[in-house]
Amino acid sequence: MRILIVKTRLHPGTIRLDRLMKTEPLELEYLYTALEDYDVSILDQYTSTRTLLKKCRSLQPDIVLFTAYITQTNCALQDATAIKKWYPKIKIFIGGPHAEVVPHHFFAPSIDGVVVGNHLKTIQAIVNCIAQHQPYYAVAGAYFNRNGQFIIAAEADPQSLILPHPKRILLNNRSNKFSFVHYLDCASIKTSWGCTGACTFCFCREMNGGRYAARPIEDVVTEIAGIQNQTIFIVDDNFCINEQRLIRFAELTALQGIKKTFIAYATAHFVAHHRDCIGQLVKAGLSALIVGLEYIDTHCLDAVSKHATLQENNDTIALCQYFGIELFALFIVDPDWEPDNFRALARYIKKHHIQYATFSTQTLFPGTVAYGQQSYSSDVMRTHASQLWRFDLLRLHKRPKHMSPLRYYLWLFYLYMLPSLTFASLAKLINRCGFRKTVQIISINCVVGIEFFWKLLWWR
Repeated sequence: MRILIVKTRLHPGTIRLDRLMKTEPLELEYLYTALEDYDVSILDQYTSTRTLLKKCRSLQPDIVLFTAYITQTNCALQDATAIKKWYPKIKIFIGGPHAEVVPHHFFAPSIDGVVVGNHLKTIQAIVNCIAQHQPYYAVAGAYFNRNGQFIIAAEADPQSLILPHPKRILLNNRSNKFSFVHYLDCASIKTSWGCTGACTFCFCREMNGGRYAARPIEDVVTEIAGIQNQTIFIVDDNFCINEQRLIRFAELTALQGIKKTFIAYATAHFVAHHRDCIGQLVKAGLSALIVGLEYIDTHCLDAVSKHATLQENNDTIALCQYFGIELFALFIVDPDWEPDNFRALARYIKKHHIQYATFSTQTLFPGTVAYGQQSYSSDVMRTHASQLWRFDLLRLHKRPKHMSPLRYYLWLFYLYMLPSLTFASLAKLINRCGFRKTVQIISINCVVGIEFFWKLLWWR
């Protein structure tokens, strides 16, 4: 039986940052590994539907599996419709973060099933049923299209979550293609599901049924030991949750003589209160932390249940600088801001010498607590189901209160350029990456900036 695994293409209006950050597509690697007993092909699709149809014509697959984020939803449905038109006998199933939390967005005639829980085990069970010419409708963890109605037989068991060590065929075939800013030849690893946080805007905390689960750290370190790449990107929604688990991680990497560079996500609340633990992680190879600082006002942090204070944000920045950890700070920009709010954030970045930062427009994702609390007043831009590609964290979903949309985007662009406009930042980047690589990064930033404006103005 032939299976085609597809990472869905992006809408042309989506602002792409893969020139700066293109990480290993673990979802494809895991699916390939889980189904390796069959004839499996992978299409990491960033181009057109035509490419996908050509692939279907040449492979003649029995099953096509789509994986999609919210920004890929519309394209996934369009591609599934095109496949069914030309190859109606192909079974099409879809999964991924958005399908897990908001499955009804994929309830369409061209879709045979939407996987919502324990993805690998569920997909394995479905494929095995089809291979054995048995009905798959009783498989737990998915909604199935029964005569136009999507019905789920049973919820997946959250206790049976497993992650095999992926074969990493994509990484091994083109490892130099995967990177995170200036971290090259970068592999990815997942050690847990979900997050224990309560941020109302966060989509990640809604996954896995709102529960947090973690792999045994011994198994994680064993997997890392088998990866040839020097840099490991830990893609957990929040790696820094359990202090004892992290200390054990540091101990095991030392015992096994693992000398690698690690990038991970963390919260300011944890980092600020676990100085010794962070120090041990640095000795184990921790080089960079991605931290959602979100706001520079404790009241705003409280309003989204961040469970962090401005002082904890400040302490996190200071601790990262003390240990030499590269901090990638994540901020949220509110359309209700006045120019003074933008200036205050700019001053904060300069004062604390933040070199790497991203700035997301306040975006309420379907399925989150904040989305459910949203009231549709006249200033809220209703997003039709056919425009889910607009949830790229940059576009406005609410009309700015004190300025025009163009002026708002200009302020947003200024914030993005700010960290690279100082001599200290440039000097540090040159020291870290060399002159040639620094010029390349700045050039890419300029290209992304031009694309930023062009796409925001053309696809509003």
